Amino acid sequence: MKILQVITELGAGGAEKVISILAEEFGRNGHTVSVISLMGPPENPAIPNRLKAAGVRITYLNMKKRSVSAITRLRAAIKNENPDIVHSHLIHPNILCRLALIGTKIPLINTIHISERRKGKKIFFLLDRLTFHLADMCTAVSNASAEYHCNMCGLKKNVIRTVYNGINQVPAPSPARIKDFQATFHTEQYAKVIGSIGRLDYQKGYDLLIERINALDKRIPRGERWLLLILGDGPERNTLQTLIDQQHWNNLDFRLGGFYPDAASLMDLFDVFVMPSRYEGYGLALAEAMTLGLPVVSSDADSLPELCALYHGAHYLVDMTQDTDGETLAEGIFTMANAARTSGQILQSHESMADEYLTLYRQLLERS
Repeated sequence: MKILQVITELGAGGAEKVISILAEEFGRNGHTVSVISLMGPPENPAIPNRLKAAGVRITYLNMKKRSVSAITRLRAAIKNENPDIVHSHLIHPNILCRLALIGTKIPLINTIHISERRKGKKIFFLLDRLTFHLADMCTAVSNASAEYHCNMCGLKKNVIRTVYNGINQVPAPSPARIKDFQATFHTEQYAKVIGSIGRLDYQKGYDLLIERINALDKRIPRGERWLLLILGDGPERNTLQTLIDQQHWNNLDFRLGGFYPDAASLMDLFDVFVMPSRYEGYGLALAEAMTLGLPVVSSDADSLPELCALYHGAHYLVDMTQDTDGETLAEGIFTMANAARTSGQILQSHESMADEYLTLYRQLLERS
């Protein structure tokens, strides 16, 4: 089977990671995979390098956000690939692929990766509703995202099916990696390491974490010092660093550790994993922390309660919209910092996610 995946860009995001996982799994099953990125090559080459290592051909269309030739250029690129099936990811590629494939008879499956809550997106939901019938199938990465998208687009319930993202067991870091991590962040000086992994942007809610962590600082026992460490990069890095510099904590150090290609394995060195997101389609990093059996603290946004309900390890949910003084967040982190780690749990593996999609592809091909 020749499978074409289409996505907005290939930066270090959750949807991008999912298509790289799918490409690897499809390749192992003997299928040919190619990828079209609407935008140009990203600054961080981690995902493109992973795709190339899996033998995937990448086409960059270098589009601008409001490109009048977007549909015709995408249509030409798809015809050049001559795929058996097209699988698009995220709302912009989903809509464009529906229009670009009119009259081609190539089956199209869309995937929704996020419960989009940014301002100025109403036009996209309207366009999604008007073109929804042009897709042969639509999936979402969580029940919460499927329900939210149906509500925003005015669609009937249950027209979007859920396929959870795949997460394999996160490997433990090598002794050399541990030594390097400890030398960089001096973790041996801290009684507890509270960690998070994510893109530094509005969605992830790290500004809320910084502004409200003072309540935790007051709970840390006298004589102890805790580290709160975020691994990741993004457009709000400078803003977040300014917020950190404006704070003063007596028992707590807060650091932005930057991007690490093996960040997931470094979670093994955390005592607690924290995800304070404003909205979240799935929560890949949270699911990765669960494979390590880490105690987790997360906001109650969208899919996160759904994942926590499936997790048999220690977990604590916080309504970030109500917890303006940070007391509930502090209670959650303090409680989870003293909770036991479990053996870990895989909610959905890479292989099982790929198998689900391959089954859907075959159904669409048979139907067409």
